[in-house]
Amino acid sequence: MDRDGSRMSLLSEINRRLSNYFSPWNSRLTILSGGLVLATLFLERLAFYSVLTNLYIYLTKAWSSDEALSATLLLTGLAYFSALPAGWLADAVVGRYWTIIGGLCLYVMAYGALTTLAFNALAPAGCSADFSGQWCTTYIYAIIVAIGLAVGTVKSNVPAFGAAQMRHGNLRTFFSFYYWCINGGALLGVGCIAYWEQVTTNGFPAAFAVATGVLLLALMLMLAGKRVFVAHSPSDVSVISGLVHMVKEGVTGRIAARGLESPTEPYARVTVEGSEELLDPVNLNAAENSPCWLDFAKIRYGGSHSDESVDEAKKMGPVLLLLVFMIPYWLIFLQSNSGFQAQAVHLKVDLGDFMFPTAWLGLVDQIFVLALIPIVNGFFIPLLERMGFTIKLTVKISIGCVIAAFSILAAGGLETASIRTWQNGGFVTQQIGHATYNASTVSILWQAPQYCLLGTSEVFATIGSLELAHTLAPRALKGLVMGLLAAFEGLASFFSIGLLAAFTPSWIQPDATHFEGHYDYFFYLLAALQLTLLLLYCIASFVRNKWRGAANYDEDVLHS
Repeated sequence: MDRDGSRMSLLSEINRRLSNYFSPWNSRLTILSGGLVLATLFLERLAFYSVLTNLYIYLTKAWSSDEALSATLLLTGLAYFSALPAGWLADAVVGRYWTIIGGLCLYVMAYGALTTLAFNALAPAGCSADFSGQWCTTYIYAIIVAIGLAVGTVKSNVPAFGAAQMRHGNLRTFFSFYYWCINGGALLGVGCIAYWEQVTTNGFPAAFAVATGVLLLALMLMLAGKRVFVAHSPSDVSVISGLVHMVKEGVTGRIAARGLESPTEPYARVTVEGSEELLDPVNLNAAENSPCWLDFAKIRYGGSHSDESVDEAKKMGPVLLLLVFMIPYWLIFLQSNSGFQAQAVHLKVDLGDFMFPTAWLGLVDQIFVLALIPIVNGFFIPLLERMGFTIKLTVKISIGCVIAAFSILAAGGLETASIRTWQNGGFVTQQIGHATYNASTVSILWQAPQYCLLGTSEVFATIGSLELAHTLAPRALKGLVMGLLAAFEGLASFFSIGLLAAFTPSWIQPDATHFEGHYDYFFYLLAALQLTLLLLYCIASFVRNKWRGAANYDEDVLHS
């Protein structure tokens, strides 16, 4: 009996310790689960940038410049735009954990397919490493689409899933490490793997294989951590589904109300707090302070949503105006991995005995962001506030947009100088990766100012727009707003593809005849779009503020 009692006590103690270890409030478990998420994020960013940074160069060995640029922008656009449906999938269907797992699986398969192509393993099937073959173009675009969807799926769900692992509320610590993991992975991917791709003979196949292995390791980490992760089940009602249903009821209700505005049917029957009442449709718009179309989703107008939820949704108006206003900025921002790369291969990369990788100047952008964030947010803005100057978020964003315009103007000026140098006999032929490019004798290092300016603009415009969108968004719709912010960046990428198609071949020529075109005009056009919209925005804001008595709120400015 004593032996049985001792055995039962031992088992009880083991169960108690296991329960304590796997308790949601175990600090060691918090570190473990949070660390696994951050490690996954680091590996994913490393793999992503190792491909994206030199994708244009890889594709131009067989494709024209505009085709390679469009493919790069397509990947970027899908990576951002797919964040919105991926968020819905996680919230309402399968949960964040399995959404991330699915995204990583798609990621690994797409990178594996890209590696197979780079090693020429598909040549017997009719698709060689130089992209020749009837179905090779379709195969490459399928890979690009798959990578874009995988990136958006993982990227949109990792922040919220990682934050859920912080059982003790250490969100600030988590997001500090989160930001550094993003930039650490990007720096390693661009600084090491992208360099390897350009300077070694079989750089691209080997680098793609390494990136695939890195993603496979990330997937294994997520699968291994399933036992310790805090994974919430999907909710019964998705915010996106509810908002779509609300918009549908608002539109149909408004149409129905207008249909009843006739002499033969002077009254409309509506539901008010559970009981039906007759309401004169002629005076329907005068009721409740002239309700807008979305008000018809309210219960009192025959809809199925509470007044509070509809009023919260109506606050999305200023946020949507902000998103539209940011589109020209995103058009410029996206040039760092597309247009600036297309320009770089036609500038002289040989610096004595060293061939400077075109991808490395992208590091200048990231270094500037990391260096300026503590300077601007920790010193400059607090100093101005102590001096009595308050910089509103809308002003901060506008400053970033102006700096971005100067960045793209610098790129245009450099391109103009490069074209003139080439026309005056200053040209060289250089090999980058497996491709040969005609280039001017203007050094690639002259791209540094435009990257510095673009990085500076991010500190003001990108971070400012995130903060303002989060501030203005209704509490129940903050997650949706963050998804919309990414989706609009994706829309800007698709819009950029349309601009490229519109100005090819008049401005944008194939690589062999690059200097017969005018890529500088394209850069100037983007600057003009940014400055024109910013000017119109300022005029509209001034007129509205004057009309409303110059209210000192960002919301008032955004309503203009």
